Order: sequence, then structure tokens, then C-alpha cells
Amino acid sequence: MDSEIVAGAFNFAYNSWTWTHENGHRLCHCVRNKSTSGLFVDWNNTSLRGFVKPNETNYVMTTYEFPKFKSEKATLWYGSKPSKLEVDTVSYDPKIVTQASTPKLETVAKTSAPLELLDRIRSESELMTAAASSPQILQNISMKFSSSIDHKAKVIRYSCSYEIMPTVLSGWGGEYLLGFDDPKLNLAMFGTDGPVAFAQGNLYKFVSSDQREFERGRNSFVFSSELSKNEEETSIKSGLLKFYSPFGFAVAQLPVRYYSAD
Repeated sequence: MDSEIVAGAFNFAYNSWTWTHENGHRLCHCVRNKSTSGLFVDWNNTSLRGFVKPNETNYVMTTYEFPKFKSEKATLWYGSKPSKLEVDTVSYDPKIVTQASTPKLETVAKTSAPLELLDRIRSESELMTAAASSPQILQNISMKFSSSIDHKAKVIRYSCSYEIMPTVLSGWGGEYLLGFDDPKLNLAMFGTDGPVAFAQGNLYKFVSSDQREFERGRNSFVFSSELSKNEEETSIKSGLLKFYSPFGFAVAQLPVRYYSAD
């Protein structure tokens, strides 16, 4: 961690950097909470947004084929009543890239949210207060998402897995809703264009297909959509996998990069 911030009750470090990995180039943004309270962060232009548990690190890591990166200032908000920082942030510049191939797109990310207690938290302001004052209610959520093109089968393949860690309170469980912010991607994954409800780690109010597997504490999905007849119309998009409270507001988000046949 290169930069450390100490402000009132908050003590955290952040970093934004790139490196070469195998045949690709990785870009990572991370925030480590060094304080004893739960820390809310919202780092613009990185999709890193959510709560960081004490002595834990939240991150977003993506892999690219070409090292077309740029450094610029971006706003990092922090705290339950967010304060503002302008910080150095590395970003990918797709405008200067001409891709002759279609590499596998991968995103790995981690955040946290009080999924076990969402039935008791009725607003975003209550969520902010509870996470800051009682960080033991926060559960780490880790995700890996990938998207690739199968030219032979003429489909776009997606793979998504996420793991929710239990708390010391009552073990893994709770009710929440899950969905992508792109209705078409959500339709390919769940068969509906809106969020679907989970309870105790299992889908309910919805019948899953044979392609989707649900395990206690860890969920994995493999799904696909048809490739456009004109493959030149295929684009790379960025989106969010969001966890929602039963009361309708988002409590956590994890970014994804994927191919789209729009």
C-alpha cells in the first residue's frame, strides 16, 4: 500500500497499480482499513465501492490483453458521512486500443456487507451507521467473473462464482436479492431481467435451470448467450453485480467486464 490516510477515527491505505501477468496485464485498485471501525469507500472510476472490515482489504482486479493504461486524479469518498480525497488512479484507456483478438475477460473483486441482518436495516443511512459502529456484522464477499467468446459454438460464455463468509453472530445466511445492472446479462444468468431473491444461500421465488449450481456459502453460475451473426457488433462492456436489501436499496456491488452481442 503506497498511500496512507489518517483522519479522525479513520486510518486506511490505498493503491492503484498495474503489472504483467502471464500473457496479460493486470490492473488493481485496493483499500485496506487499518482502523477499528467499518469503513465505507467509494472510489470513482474504479467501481470499488462498499464497506471494508477492520484489518481487511477490499479490491478490484481486472486483466487486459494490452498495457494501454493512463494515470489521472479520481475522487475517493470515505466514511459514514463521506469525506472527499483526490487520489492518483490508474485506468484502462480503451479508446486507443484496436483488438484483433477476443481474449478471455476476467474480474476478481472483494467487498463486504451485513447480509445476515438486512431484514433489520431499512435504509442506506441505517446501513452506514450499523456498518461503522458494529463492523462485526460485515461479511466478506469475494467474486470471480469471466467472459469469453466460443467462435465455434457461436455463443458468449460467462462464468460467475462468489463466496460469502460467515460472521461470528449466527453463521452464513440471511435474505438478499442479487442481479446485474445490465438487464440482458441478468436475463442470460437468471432467466429474468430483474434481481432475484436468495435466502440461506439458495434461490427461492425462482426455479433454477440445470446449468446453475447453488451451494451453501458459495454460489457458482455458468451461462451463455448467442453471438451476433455479425461478430464485429460484439463489444466489451463494464457492469456491476449488485446485492440488494429486501427493502430495495443496494448494499454491495462487484464490477464485471464482459462481451455483449448488442
